[in-house]
Amino acid sequence: MMLPIGFVAPARQTGPWTASSEAWRFVPGGIPNYSVKWFHENVELATGISLEVEATEDPETYIAEAIYINCNGDSVIVNDEVVVQCFAFLLPVELLSFEATVHETDVHCKWLTATELNNEFFTVERSADLQHWEALADIPGAGTSLDQHLYNYVDTKPLEGISYYRIKQTDFNGEYSHSWNRAVNLEYSFGSHLYPNPNKGLFALDVNIESLEIKVRDSRGREIPIDLYYPNSVQLPQPVRGVYMLEAATADGEILFRERFVVE
Repeated sequence: MMLPIGFVAPARQTGPWTASSEAWRFVPGGIPNYSVKWFHENVELATGISLEVEATEDPETYIAEAIYINCNGDSVIVNDEVVVQCFAFLLPVELLSFEATVHETDVHCKWLTATELNNEFFTVERSADLQHWEALADIPGAGTSLDQHLYNYVDTKPLEGISYYRIKQTDFNGEYSHSWNRAVNLEYSFGSHLYPNPNKGLFALDVNIESLEIKVRDSRGREIPIDLYYPNSVQLPQPVRGVYMLEAATADGEILFRERFVVE
């Protein structure tokens, strides 16, 4: 018959004693009665209380298995998972592709991300000269994601001729970066509806403009004020030499024609 073994605090093992509001902490000493093994994908990697691995942007799961001897002599096995991943390798957005292509009278912008980190939104920007950029639309981002995401935007009122598109990416903290630029060349073939061309800022159309929405934009794509004289005349109140774009649309937004003209 095995006699029980007890452990007491120093100076408390000499005879009977009492205590009030007293506590003692016992720290095991001597040779450890446990062992630790490390596994990855069911393969044993190493033994010991620590493991050194190389972290990457892809998450990896490691399992620590500890075996120790209980007070009654039984072996006890416990394990836990450790996920290792290094987000330092992740850019705010890893952009796989960005394209801007002409489809009839529209420009379709499409971009694909591999990963996103704290990405709040994208802004589609357009320029006629690569110096002055116009924000067209904000597209919500995916926040933080390790999955691919495909985004689309259609510019239904593009500039005539050569123009440029890019994507501005903005984080939740307000920091931003830009993609590379994409150039498109849009040539309208609606025929000639405007005369004379060139002009001095006053011209006529070969249609009745009373039921139409008429807009004029400068070479940067900015809408400028105009005066309409029914049935078919348009005037720029403060004409400045340059190239302009006229757009005629119905009341419900259907574009009938676009035409470029020159003010001398």
